[in-house]
Amino acid sequence: MPRTDQVAAHSSNLKRAANHRAAILLAIENGTFDYSVTFPNSKNVHKFSPTQYTVRTYLAEWLANKEPTIKASTQEIIEKSYTI
Repeated sequence: MPRTDQVAAHSSNLKRAANHRAAILLAIENGTFDYSVTFPNSKNVHKFSPTQYTVRTYLAEWLANKEPTIKASTQEIIEKSYTI
């Protein structure tokens, strides 16, 4: 089944894509790039939201998934490392 989100590779579309890329690169360089504004319908928008995904959050989620398979002592050590 052909993808419906593909655009034909005409010179005008290639030029538009190049301009869009240049604008993104400039925004990144200036520190003003906002993924959710540039790609509002992306399924990955939550990964790049302004709220930062911290190591502490990652460890808490990882530990919740690993809890059934690790020893209580290991869990305590990990919990202490990210609650400091």
